[in-house]
Amino acid sequence: MTRLMNRSLCHGFLLWLIPLVAALCISPLRTSNRLLFEAIMPVVLAACGTLFAVRLSRLVSAPNLRQATFTAAAWLLIPIVLDLPLFLLQGPMQMSLAEYMTDIGVTYLIYPIIFLGVCRNATAPAEISTTIVASETAAPSMSLGVR
Repeated sequence: MTRLMNRSLCHGFLLWLIPLVAALCISPLRTSNRLLFEAIMPVVLAACGTLFAVRLSRLVSAPNLRQATFTAAAWLLIPIVLDLPLFLLQGPMQMSLAEYMTDIGVTYLIYPIIFLGVCRNATAPAEISTTIVASETAAPSMSLGVR
């Protein structure tokens, strides 16, 4: 296993653990202000996903397709697999599989989306920077493209 894949697995575990600890810390909100709880948790997931995606992008500036796919899949599956005993198998937070996937599982899609976005950005920095430079040197325009 490569160093990137080992880090991907470790980060996948932390991507499960950190939001779990955050959810436990703010668990009183789940009953007193469920909407606020539901708004905070995706922000926690996005912050963690971004942090670890940037960390991995520094390890490998442009991961190949196999590495990126492995990491994206691991970051999606590890939290779900680790959640199963807590939510489905007589754990403290009883839910059916359908309830779990619609309430929590789908939120974990944030991780591969962020990671693949960071990978895409890492593979095309020259293209992006030349586009920015070209647009900065063009004549200023107030048009929003609407005619």
